[in-house]
Amino acid sequence: MKRKIIYFLFILCSGMLLIGNVYADENSPNTGDSCKMYRDENKRLECCNQADELYRESCKAPIIKKCTSKATISERLKCCEYITNESDKQYCMVEAYSACSNADIVELSKAASNVKIVYEPYEYKPDGFDDENSPNYSLIYYMMDVKIYNVTSELSVGVIGDDGSYTVDVNNMNDEGVIVLRTKDTSKVKNYTFNIYSKSASCSNKLLRTIKLTVPKYNQYSGRAACDDIPQYYLCHQFINFDVDGANFLSNVESYKAKLEKNKIANANEDKDKTSITAQKVLKKVSDNKFAIIGGILVIGVVVTVLILRRRNS
Repeated sequence: MKRKIIYFLFILCSGMLLIGNVYADENSPNTGDSCKMYRDENKRLECCNQADELYRESCKAPIIKKCTSKATISERLKCCEYITNESDKQYCMVEAYSACSNADIVELSKAASNVKIVYEPYEYKPDGFDDENSPNYSLIYYMMDVKIYNVTSELSVGVIGDDGSYTVDVNNMNDEGVIVLRTKDTSKVKNYTFNIYSKSASCSNKLLRTIKLTVPKYNQYSGRAACDDIPQYYLCHQFINFDVDGANFLSNVESYKAKLEKNKIANANEDKDKTSITAQKVLKKVSDNKFAIIGGILVIGVVVTVLILRRRNS
């Protein structure tokens, strides 16, 4: 009797499990995993379109990516043409146009590598100071120009500096094809970061290159009379990347000039010593070979004398 009861309970539990599994299969989401069995792309896409909406795009993604990962747009579009479902084909073509391939990156990176950024001082006279009779005629103000060269229509340049952040492109070029960022404040050193982005449809806003630039400040001490004869001295450079110690400026300049004078005297003495040594070497050479030199002179004298006598006799 106990065996019959146990057997009955076993059959009952098995039936309930079977019913539960069937119910679960009927209500489980169609993730499209079974579509992976199809090697033919169109059959697989057809299968994916039957999957639940939540999983439909992820099911089709590998097939679409197979086309959008091609090197060129023409190759990507040609691959999309083989898709028979019209809506999937159109979606593939849109993705093909917007896909950023390795070949696209190579071309854009090449264009970005040609971008050159430099700084140049810009001199100007304020209005009214350009009259030669003006007491302030010699007054010159300095601005600093940051110049960006070789920016193409497929590129934009994001500028991050101490004076703000903004973006420039070919629309900001002057007549010479150069983007000029002019700043009037040259009283302090400025640091810039230039991020070069892609503007192409396939790789929009893709960061291609970063350039950092430090723009020096104007050195107010460079115009001092003490610097007139030593413009090469680092404290007398017109544009510098550091602060000058004004309290010790003149003493540092005088020390540098004293060092120059000392080196000048040392170099003069060295040249004099070299000349003296050379003269001594020549005299010693003559002394060591005096007999040979005298003999040579006598031979030359005899030859010249013979030639003169023959010419007279003839």
